[in-house]
Amino acid sequence: MLPAGLGRLHPRFRTPHVAFLAMGAISTALLIGNALLSDSQSNVFWMTFKLSGLCLLLCYLLVFPAFLVLRRLRPAQPRPYRLPGGPAPAWLSAVLCTVFIAGASVLFFAPSPTSQAPLREGLLLGVETLATLVAGVLLIPRARARTGV
Repeated sequence: MLPAGLGRLHPRFRTPHVAFLAMGAISTALLIGNALLSDSQSNVFWMTFKLSGLCLLLCYLLVFPAFLVLRRLRPAQPRPYRLPGGPAPAWLSAVLCTVFIAGASVLFFAPSPTSQAPLREGLLLGVETLATLVAGVLLIPRARARTGV
């Protein structure tokens, strides 16, 4: 779904090596940015940990609403999973899971144990998260245009 250049496979290992290099460059830039803007070495660890965990959770935040949308738009599509009981359990589980993921995401904005500037730390994490989301959103139109979705 990403731009074709990122999906290019390594001739020997058959892995998307360009995507790995791009991910490494972005991760390195974020790590260096955290190191330059942090007060202590411990804070660099906590900020990196928080951003990693937050990005992981934000990926799952849209999975559960997508489950409901796909169930409604393509009900006959064969799926490797089933949730019995009809629409009510589907809605209940999707809403509960979304709320738990959103709540866990908010917890990452709590100050780290070694934080000397909690407000600055929260703002930095917010800016990094927003930059990550914007980069992801900018890739979506290309994927839709190429796939016709």
